[in-house]
Order: sequence, then structure tokens, then C-alpha cells
Amino acid sequence: MIVQFPSLGSNGGFGNQIFQYFFLIAAKRRFGAEIRTPIWIGERYFDISPTIQLEHSAFSHNFYDPERNRSLNADIETLGTFLSEHHVVDVTGFFQYHTSHMNSNREMFNQVYGFNSNFEYRIACSGLKTTFDNEFVLAVHIRQADYLNYRNHPFIFAPDVDDYVSSIIRILDSSPRGVRIYLCSDELALVGYKFTQARIPFITRLDFLANIPSVDDCDATLVDFYAMSRASALVISNSSFSMSAAMLNGRSTIFLRPSIHDHQFVPFSPWNSPVLLSRTGRYEF
Repeated sequence: MIVQFPSLGSNGGFGNQIFQYFFLIAAKRRFGAEIRTPIWIGERYFDISPTIQLEHSAFSHNFYDPERNRSLNADIETLGTFLSEHHVVDVTGFFQYHTSHMNSNREMFNQVYGFNSNFEYRIACSGLKTTFDNEFVLAVHIRQADYLNYRNHPFIFAPDVDDYVSSIIRILDSSPRGVRIYLCSDELALVGYKFTQARIPFITRLDFLANIPSVDDCDATLVDFYAMSRASALVISNSSFSMSAAMLNGRSTIFLRPSIHDHQFVPFSPWNSPVLLSRTGRYEF
């Protein structure tokens, strides 16, 4: 039996792909199924080998259904029904369950998304690992750019950068000295300007990328992902990118995310939370 994900890598960004590929891994574990995908970014940074070429499939199923509160196990069982009737099944969807439904697979999640030795070496060369291992670093993810185009989307919202600034000021005022701020953003110039105006010192990926040989845009994205997964404290956006990094963060005891109805940032548990907060109250995506 074969489970394929033809749109992996082209149906959503890196954070989406983390959850999409993990569904395939869960299917492989449950049924012993062979999994096949196109080439995707995870093969570059994790110990994930490319699969053989996809086969033609006469059956496909889209698991996207935001009207139902699904679980990983329920969708895996649904897939099992399809596999009993078809040798090759194509799947698509986002598979962003409430993380409590994934908690029994937490160890497997961490194993699948352990960085490979090549990327770990490049991170070590950059000096980022040394900084995060020896200092208390608060990583802050501020998603802007594409999110600003979805003002009324049920799952996508971007708090004003000033809300983040105010929240970080409150955190710093109540924290011991020595906290370093690491900013992650797709609008780093704007966000950096706001933090500079507020006199909040910070570091970014730009302080480390120059030490990584042959760096490219993918490396820049993954440096931020690595930073969030290793931070001593983490403030995320309403984003699968920073949420998946939070799920891989075994160091932090402080996790905050923006509230959808006010200008506050609230505590959350990475393994007992919706991946994306919803304006409607439904949490599946």
C-alpha cells in the first residue's frame, strides 16, 4: 500500500509542511504503508530521505474540513478504510489538529524533526547555538507580510507590531536583567525599526547568517525556526511556522501567543493547544 502527498511543498509554507508530512509518517507507522512525496524543504534540514517517484493514483482524498473537530487518529483510521480499497491513495489537507490529539506521538514528532548533522554544523558555525546555549534568549515571531492581505480570514490575523512591543516591554520590566531578544519576522526592517524606536535591544538572523557558508533564503527561514525551537522563552504569531517550532522546543517554560479578540498575549501549552486560533472558535485547519 502506498500513501502519496503530491502537493507537499506547494500547498502551504514550511509550517504547513511540517504537519502535512507528519500525517504521512503516522500513516506509515500505523499501516506500514510506503509514503511518497515530491522533493520538499524538509529533506534538506532533517534526516528525511527523498522518496521514489510518485505513482498514478485513481483515488485521492482531501482531508481539509474546518467544520469538524478532527483528530489525527480519526483521520488515520479514515485513511485505513481507503487503503483497504485502493493500493495507492493520494492525500491532501493541512492536518493541523488540536495538539492534544497528537500528544501520544510527541516522541515521534521530535525524532522526525531533529535537524540533520549538516544543518547542525552550519548552525554551530554561525554562533547561534553558542548564544542560545549560554544566554537566556526570548525569541519573538512577528508574522506580517502575507498575513496583512487576509484581514477577515477566520484563521489568519496579524496583531499590530506595537502590540508586540508593548508586550515585550512588560516582560522585560518583570524579568531579571540579561534577557536577549531574538526577532523573527518576514518584515524584519519594519519590526526592527519599531523595536529600535522603543529602545529594546535585539538580535536577528542577520547577526549569524554571514558566518554560514553559501547561505540562501531557505537557510534564513530555518535559522529562525531553529532559534524558536531552542529559545529560553517564546512569543509566537498565529502561525503554524512558530507553533511547530514551539512544539519542538523542550527548553522553554514560557510560551505566549496573541489573543484574537484583544491586544494581549496569553500563555499556551504547545502540546495542548490549537495550532491556529480561529475567529469562529473552531480550531481545525
